[in-house]
Amino acid sequence: MCSGCDAKQRCPIRRNVETINQNEETVGERVGDIYRRLDAYGRRMTMRQIAAHLSFSLTGGLSCRQVRQDPTTALQCVFSETFFGHGTTLRHQAVDALSCLRQMADLHFGIAASPKFDQQLHEGKLENAWDYPAPLSELKAYFVSRLGGSNDGTARREIRRLTYMFCTPREGYQASAEVFFDDFLQSPMLRQLRTWSAKQNLSGVEKQRFVRQVLGVLMEEYIGASVPRNKRDSLFITLRRPDEKVFQSVQIVLGKIPVDEFTIDLDAVTGLPLLKHSLTKAKLELTLPLLDYIIRKDKGELTSDLDAIHGASLEQFRSDLLERVPTSPDNINLLEIDAEGELRTHKFMPIDGGQKLVYQ
Repeated sequence: MCSGCDAKQRCPIRRNVETINQNEETVGERVGDIYRRLDAYGRRMTMRQIAAHLSFSLTGGLSCRQVRQDPTTALQCVFSETFFGHGTTLRHQAVDALSCLRQMADLHFGIAASPKFDQQLHEGKLENAWDYPAPLSELKAYFVSRLGGSNDGTARREIRRLTYMFCTPREGYQASAEVFFDDFLQSPMLRQLRTWSAKQNLSGVEKQRFVRQVLGVLMEEYIGASVPRNKRDSLFITLRRPDEKVFQSVQIVLGKIPVDEFTIDLDAVTGLPLLKHSLTKAKLELTLPLLDYIIRKDKGELTSDLDAIHGASLEQFRSDLLERVPTSPDNINLLEIDAEGELRTHKFMPIDGGQKLVYQ
């Protein structure tokens, strides 16, 4: 049917299908990551809704008759735009597809800046860093032509979405591309988690580094202070005031657990990392929202508060550890935290029936 159509050279539906066929592996991975991002953060979709969404993304709601009758459709309904609910005025025609579009609407994919990518765009060096499929050259040129004008912001978002969906980084630009993908997905750990799940394993070096990252953030949650990386030898659990926003320089130690007693393994069923304490069997499932939170905190980024369900999982892990970690009733340990995050412990022994404390 398409081979004999007069509009085949300007048909956006045909362009979408051909471009996806030529870049099947790349597009499949990028589309899959978006759906994984939505699902991991509790934005559920049925297979029917996903199928309708993909169908709408290919056509943008256009029919063959509309394409033949309207020459202006040539630069409309780009898959990288319609997939995210942009580039078409026909969204109302796809009721099932709208469910997926509503799920991702408030995430505004493509709006987040990625400094290295934006520098390449500003300097006109995107072609040096990225391999753009040939069928999209006219579209890319159109998007670039609108930079610097009244539609500059829109054009930047379109180029980011086009690059994310269809492009692969050239040799030497892999590292900056990884950052761009993570920024686009608004998830620093989604792609890493996918890699771990595919391998079904973490290397020894990865485990050691990741355990310290996780425990560093857990310690910050439990004692209310960030501890330097080279001081993360033990996980302290303390008794704190309910008002967690007030910094407490001295706290009563309820438990102190060496970092070496923790390990991380991938769950055979879910593929998610599990933080385990070898002696007590306490474990914490590291879901994607929790992983993203941990990595952002570890990098020193400003983060929003954890959702209640994930905050509750941290508290449950804390309780499980305290329930099984041995403590000495003959001593009281205090943890002192200075402004630089340096930790010092002080041990006291109660005497006279607990009326006095003797420093040891």
